[in-house]
Amino acid sequence: MTNIGAFDKFKQQLKILKVILIVLIGIKIINLLISYVFLGFYISIEHHKIINMFVWGFHYAVVVVFLWFNWKKMPLTKKVKIKYTFAFLLIGVIGMWLWLPNKNELKHMVLDDFKKR
Repeated sequence: MTNIGAFDKFKQQLKILKVILIVLIGIKIINLLISYVFLGFYISIEHHKIINMFVWGFHYAVVVVFLWFNWKKMPLTKKVKIKYTFAFLLIGVIGMWLWLPNKNELKHMVLDDFKKR
């Protein structure tokens, strides 16, 4: 595989993570609106608990995917990976947004990684 192909594949994987993160934020916003604005529409508290369990389950599944990607795919030093791990676990969605590299950071990361190989 050439460097260009690997770069495009890596970029595509980051775009998928970004879409997953957008879906997570959408689900959290909808849950927040239902919980606090449209509370009268709930039939019972049990439904609210089930929905919250789904939302938090999805949240932690996304965190696990981001942690896996951070530790297995990202060309970063161990110190930076540990920093991002704490960001995911402590800050949540904001930490995941801060972790996503922009275009310049992405080019430098991938080019530096291929120079080392």
